[in-house]
Amino acid sequence: MVYTNIIPEFANQYLAAPIINNKQSRHKNESTPYFFTMPSKTMLGAVLKRAHTHFIEADDRRDLSAAIDYAHRKSPHFFLSISTLTAYHAPVAQKLTAALQQRFGLPQSFFMEAETCLQEALLNAVIHGNLGIDSRFQSLSGFERFCELVETRLRKPPYCHRRVQVAFWKRAGNFELHVSDEGDGFRFLSGVPENGLPHGRGLAIVREMASNVYVGDDQRTLCMFFSEVTS
Repeated sequence: MVYTNIIPEFANQYLAAPIINNKQSRHKNESTPYFFTMPSKTMLGAVLKRAHTHFIEADDRRDLSAAIDYAHRKSPHFFLSISTLTAYHAPVAQKLTAALQQRFGLPQSFFMEAETCLQEALLNAVIHGNLGIDSRFQSLSGFERFCELVETRLRKPPYCHRRVQVAFWKRAGNFELHVSDEGDGFRFLSGVPENGLPHGRGLAIVREMASNVYVGDDQRTLCMFFSEVTS
């Protein structure tokens, strides 16, 4: 089976979680999280076509309480929680922005900007956040070591058990994307990221393309804003 609304305990976990913000009433089939597995990295697009707004990947960890709580507290219009492995290997930015464009009628300008920014934010969340790796290297041997470390930590607890959350809101002509990880966190100082998390070309691209960018209070969430007004 490619994808499935699986395993009763996950549904029970969701039903037992307290609903903190219920201002936006949606059809139950849409607001109830869709739990799925990813036997192939190419199947994410099919998953996101389901008639739901919240999607949570069920991996070997089997503890999805944090993802479920996040969806309850933030009440995003669209939500995706995936494993670090899926975030690294699957075309998440492409499939997710395509799903958002189809569901919410987003302009083409947003689609292009959001896909680029989301791709960079996901890489930062995986590499610098969940895997805790500094990608600054000054030699070929340093790059080789970086690649080896990525592959090792993608399979090594606790790194491989961490998750990435993507939340989306459409508000009065503006669009908001949050990408959260479960790493050690980072913060900005005078517009420059500290601790190397995130840093470099990726963050520069995000700051250039998004209308506004900041780090959330949890120091693990990159918040990106886009305007519907196009030039």
